[in-house]
Amino acid sequence: MYLTNGKEGAYFSSGYRHIEGMKKYSAEAICELNPHTASRYGLKEGEMIWIESRKGRIQQRLKISEHVHPNVILAAFGWWDTEAEDNEYDWRKYNINILSEGDGANCPATGSVQLCGIPVRVYSEEQSWGNPPH
Repeated sequence: MYLTNGKEGAYFSSGYRHIEGMKKYSAEAICELNPHTASRYGLKEGEMIWIESRKGRIQQRLKISEHVHPNVILAAFGWWDTEAEDNEYDWRKYNINILSEGDGANCPATGSVQLCGIPVRVYSEEQSWGNPPH
């Protein structure tokens, strides 16, 4: 499976997530999977799932969506926890930057790292790359 990402229209990159009025648009990181893919992996609408690459892993809440290709997960871009106690806002728990190698070809327009086409796996329970789900 391959990761791609999308930005919510209410936010500017990773900004404005701390504004209470903006949370009505999207209060947390939502990823989307095709219903057949979700079923194959035993994943259910609304649960927190792990998205893992060889570099790291994050969690996002699952939304089932017909418009996503069966071999793709559409992950939310730029998330961090506005309620977190630490001064880094737990960004390592939700942000897709954790999944990228950060090397190789960068986007020529922005200089940003590659955040699509990353091989990933998805699961709902505690696992690691070396222990694939059934």
